[in-house]
Formats: sequence, structure tokens, C-alpha cells
Amino acid sequence: MSEAKNRAILNALPDVTFIQTIDGVYIDCYFKDPRDLLLPTEKFLGKNMSEVLPAQLAATFGNCFKRAAESGEPVIQEYALATDEQTRHYEARIVKYNQDQILTLVRDITERKNSEQSLRESQNLLTTIMDNCPAIVFLKDREGRYLYVNSGFEVLAHLPPERVLGKTD
Repeated sequence: MSEAKNRAILNALPDVTFIQTIDGVYIDCYFKDPRDLLLPTEKFLGKNMSEVLPAQLAATFGNCFKRAAESGEPVIQEYALATDEQTRHYEARIVKYNQDQILTLVRDITERKNSEQSLRESQNLLTTIMDNCPAIVFLKDREGRYLYVNSGFEVLAHLPPERVLGKTD
């Protein structure tokens, strides 16, 4: 592919894209909005990631780069970084590029992580409510298998949940 075509593809991606040497020196960067970067490009281009990233994250990426370079397969790494306002969550997709470089696509997944956490909290709250409900509560799937039983059901049926869940009447 031509350099112009590569650049057009990278610029079209919604993710931040980094090109680095296998040992972690930043060579180039592509992004839509400068606010997507934690640092201005002049503060990291030409530097090793160990000079820019927290030590543990730089070590993690170093291992990912090694795996990607050896296997030729993409390596996916989720990580979090604390900013002044909040902790942001990211997913990095790391691949070997041009035989001696690493291409990393970084996507901000903070919204997804926050939604997953809210869902877990809602599920825990619902389970707590249902477990403490004085009524008998159970949930079945379309085939009639028990998916959930509360403590009232356990008392009435004289069966522990592990003997009921996944089974039909």
C-alpha cells in the first residue's frame, strides 16, 4: 500500500493510532481530536514509552509488543489511566507492522466500562431485594428451567438453589 493510502486509512479511524518501534519508541501518531491524547505529540514522539507512560503500563505494553512481534497476531490489552478529572479506560489493539514496528489502535472504552459497572450494581441490588423479599420468587426461561430462586422458594421447596437452578419442574 502507498504511504498516502496508509495515512488516509489511519486518519479515517475513530481510534488513536500509534506507530512505535518494537522496543517502544513513538514514531508517529494519528488522531481526530487532540483532546484524545493525554499529552501533546511533541511530548512523546521520539521518546520511549517508558519515559512517557506509568512504569507498570509501559512494562505491560512491552510484553504485548513482544507477543505481537513474535506471533504476528493482534494482542488486545485493556488498561486504565487516571487523569485529573477521572479514570479513563482504554482498549489497545497491538499488531506487528512493517516487520520492525508496532501499530497500536487505542479506543476509549470508559463509557462501556461505566455501563458494565452500573449494570453489575443494578443486578446486585435486584438480587439483594429479591433474596430478602418475603414472597416466593423464581425466574424460569422459555423451556421452564429455573434461572433464579430466592430464599422463600428454598424454604417452601426444601431444596437448595444448586439442586433447582437449570432444572425444570
